[in-house]
Amino acid sequence: MNETERNRPENEIMLENEKKRNREEKTEIVLKQLLMERTKQIKGFGIQDLHDYFWLVVLVKQIGDVSKILSTHKSLSELDSFAKVKLYDEIVEVAATAVSWLENLNRMEKIKEEMDKKYKGCEG
Repeated sequence: MNETERNRPENEIMLENEKKRNREEKTEIVLKQLLMERTKQIKGFGIQDLHDYFWLVVLVKQIGDVSKILSTHKSLSELDSFAKVKLYDEIVEVAATAVSWLENLNRMEKIKEEMDKKYKGCEG
């Protein structure tokens, strides 16, 4: 603990720690929702090994769905509760699709590493 922290009131430190716990809990909730959406995507479409350009098209389409919801309102405060839930769900889908693309890239890198090992020394 440095000098500045020692001089801070204890209730200020406790409040800061509580805020940090709340942020971490909210992040944990969002990550669980993201995992649920990934599970749903895998059940619906299986594991997807797609070309990067296709991933981009899918992701842009989903971002377009988010944009469509927002474009009908001047601000988030104008969204009714149904639209807010729909917006939230669409953003979770965007994030889950981005994760799926990252998983695909990770699998492709592992495949590349395996092929490099398997065929090492066979270059032309």
